[in-house]
Amino acid sequence: MRNSKIIVLQFLFLTIISVQVSLGQSLPPKWIHNTPKASNNTYSFKVFRIQSENLLDAKKMLPDEASYYMERNYSVSGTTFETTDVVKSYANGTKNTVTIERLKDTVLVSANEVKMKLSIYDQYKEKDNVYFLCALPYPNTNTVVYDKVSFTTSYASDPATWGLALIPGAAQMHKGSYLKGGLIMGGSVALAAGALVAENIRNVNKGKIDQTHSTDVKKQYNDRVNTCATVRNICLGGLAAAYIYNILDAFVAPGARRVIVTPSSDGVGVAYKF
Repeated sequence: MRNSKIIVLQFLFLTIISVQVSLGQSLPPKWIHNTPKASNNTYSFKVFRIQSENLLDAKKMLPDEASYYMERNYSVSGTTFETTDVVKSYANGTKNTVTIERLKDTVLVSANEVKMKLSIYDQYKEKDNVYFLCALPYPNTNTVVYDKVSFTTSYASDPATWGLALIPGAAQMHKGSYLKGGLIMGGSVALAAGALVAENIRNVNKGKIDQTHSTDVKKQYNDRVNTCATVRNICLGGLAAAYIYNILDAFVAPGARRVIVTPSSDGVGVAYKF
């Protein structure tokens, strides 16, 4: 009965920790480090990072940042300037004239105007940086076919979650909850190690019971065996509770916002703007 209460308390403790971590941690979207892929070759996704404390200012700087990735034509021309300096000097009443010629080359570069269609799908502000997930058509593309894009914080339908859920904490890290995943993984390892150590000590003390004829000593060894068995059971119970919680959390708890790209059935998938 006592062990059951301890296991319930451990489960509640893990739940409280998880809730605190979920509420206290703002998870960056997955697309910041994992840029989604378009289903066709008419456009591509691009993540831009703008250093700004203001979201509106960052949006104003975005087109200039994106223009560096656009194809354009340049006109390069060279101009040469000739300059002549005449230096006059007098030595002992005699005039000396020295002519110095200088050449200066100047390269003039001009670029043609770039017409750019930039679609913003998502944005995320973090301290002094603003991240934008955008779609940029490839140059010289007459018809751009945008995919249908949606966002979700659910990972229940993600195939990777099903395999990672078997490893304590791995699914949480996959969802972007690294602190929560680390707590679950570290706690599971600690509980497993505690159960192994307790079982090993229990076996050592159990073997010493038959090696002595003293009743008091036998009682001490027997008490240690029972204590180690209790510790082992608590650790195993906590490990089981953590594992069950890990699986439930992997499929139920929200994670970092991720992108779902679906090919447009009508070929006219349109990117929405903020």
